Amino acid sequence: MLSIFSKKNKTAIPELKKRRFLADPEKVFYGRLRRALPKSYIFPNIDLVALMEPVSKEPKQRRAEREQLRGRRVDYAIFDARLELMCVVELTDDDGVAAKGRSNVDFLAKAGIECVRWRKSPLPTYEQILRTLAPFGAEVPPAPAPGIVINELNTAMRQDSVLGMRHFESSVLMGSGLTQTIVEELTPRGHMKHQFPQIWERICLFCTEPEHLDRYLSSLSMQDRPGKRDGFPLEVIAEVVAIQRENARYLHRPVAPVGVWDDAFINR
Repeated sequence: MLSIFSKKNKTAIPELKKRRFLADPEKVFYGRLRRALPKSYIFPNIDLVALMEPVSKEPKQRRAEREQLRGRRVDYAIFDARLELMCVVELTDDDGVAAKGRSNVDFLAKAGIECVRWRKSPLPTYEQILRTLAPFGAEVPPAPAPGIVINELNTAMRQDSVLGMRHFESSVLMGSGLTQTIVEELTPRGHMKHQFPQIWERICLFCTEPEHLDRYLSSLSMQDRPGKRDGFPLEVIAEVVAIQRENARYLHRPVAPVGVWDDAFINR
């Protein structure tokens, strides 16, 4: 009787909930990659076995070598418009070890796949990403040199191409978003920083990404949780509004046509 009951439990579908695919810092970094390489395809959390395969002709050895790849992943794989792999990107901890605790450097070098590595904290800025990955943003990407590993942006192992330098300069002139310094200047009294440090940290994290920041600031005024929110003090609301207004300058959205009705009474 007990065996039948346990058998049913094993086949029953458990209680499940939706899981976040990327954490906030990973989403921010993914957004920066997409802005730096708008014509490329970027896939996060890709299995190594999907990017390479053993070349041994012996079936038993090939299975064993394939097993070495199983369970290994790269943080981001970047493909061109023809879905040809150009390079992979890995984020490392402070000690230089891959964030997932397992280094893929030797496997990538053996397969001739170029790997760009940055520290996970602090995340590289959009400009830093663009400066390093600019050669991959060209219409016809250069063939990757086998076995090259770029450990840190600051080591300057890659020489900027003329295309990369031009793209970088025009982007800087246009401006890409707020900075933490600007956010601090907008909130000189630091009410939010001291009263709501978690919210402050997220704003600083999203500040260089106008769209992300706009969505986050808007979410602060939404009642999307069970129960009732306590709300913010007026001085904190004033700081949120100040950041929101300044961030709006960097949002590239079409201007809505002016209608005949006075919009002062809309959405009240």
